[in-house]
Amino acid sequence: MKKKIVGFLGAGALICAFSLFSGSAQGALNFGGLVGWYNPTYGEVNDDLESVNERLGTDWELKDGLAWGLNLNYDFSPNWRIRGEYFSFSSKTSDSYSGLVPYTDVDVDIDYEVQANLGALVLSGIYRFSPDKAFCPYAGLGIGLFSTELKTKARGEGSYYSYYQAWAGNVNESQSDDASPVGFQLLAGAEYKAGKNLSIVGELRYISAKAEGLFKGEGYSTVSPGEDIDWSGLSLGLGITYAFK
Repeated sequence: MKKKIVGFLGAGALICAFSLFSGSAQGALNFGGLVGWYNPTYGEVNDDLESVNERLGTDWELKDGLAWGLNLNYDFSPNWRIRGEYFSFSSKTSDSYSGLVPYTDVDVDIDYEVQANLGALVLSGIYRFSPDKAFCPYAGLGIGLFSTELKTKARGEGSYYSYYQAWAGNVNESQSDDASPVGFQLLAGAEYKAGKNLSIVGELRYISAKAEGLFKGEGYSTVSPGEDIDWSGLSLGLGITYAFK
């Protein structure tokens, strides 16, 4: 979390520096926040969970949900704006399973949880179509780092018996892995001037980003060759911006 905050502050510092040295008389800084609904596809990780569900009769699935973001904007001309932002989203799924793990001699009674976290730092260029009017549509394109964390947690009891050895005891296991792929976003929205400095914003964005190779390699208690999380999907949000003029 500290890295994400530092990254957002760093992006903000760059935008502030740009505003100081651009020499534009019409330049203005805007700070805003946004809350909305995000529906990523997830890709491979949900496909693998579905396969497990079919074998065990469980219901693990990462789903859509609430997302939020903070942004700092600089208008270096009436129509053109540069935006630095932090976009955050998290999804968690949990279920319990009791019985033999298929194709093994392991008997368990556990609660199992999977959580996927996204913290994206994105720099976007935005074109505003009617900045001189109260209602101003806009469109934009952005590129950034889509920091991803995948976590699993198992709690309960288990036992194992074979001709050679036997074991019974508590299950208390957690795993996590992360990646920071480069991704892109397309923006379309509109802002309405509700006051001299305050605007209300509605925005639709499409994200294209994929974290690959999570839980891959030595050190992870899994036979999987790795997991991918596809963050591609739509987000619809509502927010406000405040202009420092």
